[in-house]
Amino acid sequence: MVRRGLDYVQVPTTLLAQVDSSVGGKTAIDSSHGKNLVGAFHQPALVIADTALLDTLPAREFRAGYAEVAKYGLLGDAAFFAWLEANWQEVFAGGPAREHAIAVSCRMKAAIVGRDERETGERALLNLGHTFGHAFEAAAGFSGRLLHGEAIALGMVLAFAFSAQRGLLPQGEAERAASPPCSGRPADACFLGSGRHARRRSSDGPHCPGQEGQARQADLHPGARDRRKLHCARRRRRRGPRLLVEKLAER
Repeated sequence: MVRRGLDYVQVPTTLLAQVDSSVGGKTAIDSSHGKNLVGAFHQPALVIADTALLDTLPAREFRAGYAEVAKYGLLGDAAFFAWLEANWQEVFAGGPAREHAIAVSCRMKAAIVGRDERETGERALLNLGHTFGHAFEAAAGFSGRLLHGEAIALGMVLAFAFSAQRGLLPQGEAERAASPPCSGRPADACFLGSGRHARRRSSDGPHCPGQEGQARQADLHPGARDRRKLHCARRRRRRGPRLLVEKLAER
């Protein structure tokens, strides 16, 4: 980020990096004010993704990255999502299925970035689940308590639930997206307390799915911005919010 004028090569070593952060040219870092707020767009000269490196990842890290793979099916490729539903075990095991999932994900992101590099329109759809997810990460202090992919998996579940609530898609589709084998969301997600609100400094509404696997950005009326109405918080404001975060296994 400091030497943004130099050519550089990305060598992603996690599933999340191979299918998402290494593609697109975003070089931002987090700050105390929010996620990815300090940085610039600068495309790498080359991306080298060695899928064999993924065999060295802890199961939790791989699972978190799989959430971004599922995102590509959820935001605009219903056939790919159906393929993931049938083949997710093979993707986790490695081999041709994993390579196929990574290739499809990279092609989809590269195509979107090619049409909208600076995120003035279509590229914003890649933020599916991120409005909720970034709030969870902020509540966890951008720490290893909650990995980015875990936050996005939970954020996508909420985005689908929110869309179903607004009548943008059937409830059954929201439940399908929330299935752990499909979304990468672990089955032991639970409510954990947090001492403060986590807010994203943006006027954008959440990026939510509609019919036939097509995502869109929702227009929120003022009342819907209240976490109680979005069901992100279940407790009364005077007692402090309870945010949906990942129940992490003891390490």
